[in-house]
Amino acid sequence: MTSVVIVVIGEEIAAQLGVPEISAFLWMIPFGVLGLAIYEAVSQWAIRLKSFSVVARTSATRGIVQSGTQLIAGLAGVGAFGLLLGQLFGQWTGAGSLLRNAIRKSTGVLRSATLASIIGASRRHAKFLRFTSPSVIFNVAGRDTPPLILAYFFGGSVAGLFALGERVLMIPVTLIAKSASQVFVSSAAGFHREGRLSTEVEQLFERMLRLGLAPAIILAISAPVLFAFVFGDEWAESGQYVRWLSPWLLFVFVSFALAPVVFVLERQKAAMWFQGLLALGRIGSLVVGGIIGDALLAVAMFGVVSGLMWAIYLVWLLVVSGVRMTRISRFFGKSLVSSLFFVMPVGFSQLIGCLLYT
Repeated sequence: MTSVVIVVIGEEIAAQLGVPEISAFLWMIPFGVLGLAIYEAVSQWAIRLKSFSVVARTSATRGIVQSGTQLIAGLAGVGAFGLLLGQLFGQWTGAGSLLRNAIRKSTGVLRSATLASIIGASRRHAKFLRFTSPSVIFNVAGRDTPPLILAYFFGGSVAGLFALGERVLMIPVTLIAKSASQVFVSSAAGFHREGRLSTEVEQLFERMLRLGLAPAIILAISAPVLFAFVFGDEWAESGQYVRWLSPWLLFVFVSFALAPVVFVLERQKAAMWFQGLLALGRIGSLVVGGIIGDALLAVAMFGVVSGLMWAIYLVWLLVVSGVRMTRISRFFGKSLVSSLFFVMPVGFSQLIGCLLYT
């Protein structure tokens, strides 16, 4: 289906987005979709089998292959094609080893499966198809369209600065929060049956909040300076964008780990509505900023809307799990106090730097 769209109207889509130069690379999208689909399917089954070491190895390999390919291509002067090629290689890496692991460990299940049992399971878990699939589509729309919208209103340079900042922010979500979610999803149903889901959710929430709060505050204070130091002065503007995205980072970091609650409690419909409203709010904020003509304002509105909505979603996840609001407030206060130990030196150094500069 993706291939047909690319062949028929690919060039027109690129032209309408204001980046006709990407039309030469659109042929890579169907291959990326296929590789990512295979990897996601077999990785979910590996998690079901609790093959966490295999998932961890393939996840690390994917990151190394993607970043390594992009780095080598960049040093070779390949340009944009190298970035896309690395992304494509990363989407395919690990699918083969996970598939072999699934077949080796699931021979009995595969042999015993019948058409009737498959149809019965599909009916029992129809909410995954009816609500989770649209939810994922909304999530992808809200996550992947912002660089395209920014490119349309402000050009490829602003879109690139935003994309770099967002990619850096997604590193802890991908490496830490996703791993925590994978471990939690393998046991969450058991916790629910045993009546201790709220206790486990509380503990995971507190751990993730402690991990994410201090880095989010530090980025809000010093992101422009950090990006200029790490990537060069020309990328300082990307740090300005990250400053406004830091609240979103915190709440999505914690929420991602707790996401399995939705499936255990069968609240997929509510999650679908959230993702739809989130996509609408994120895209709408960028469009408003684009019409006004201020890139930083567009990103700031995007960050505020995203952070606020993810904060509401996080509280909802905790409440439906049985966690009381008083305990949520207490956990947040304790984490804020403990994070000051790391934040205060950064804040003082930032203040001294500003005074010396002025």
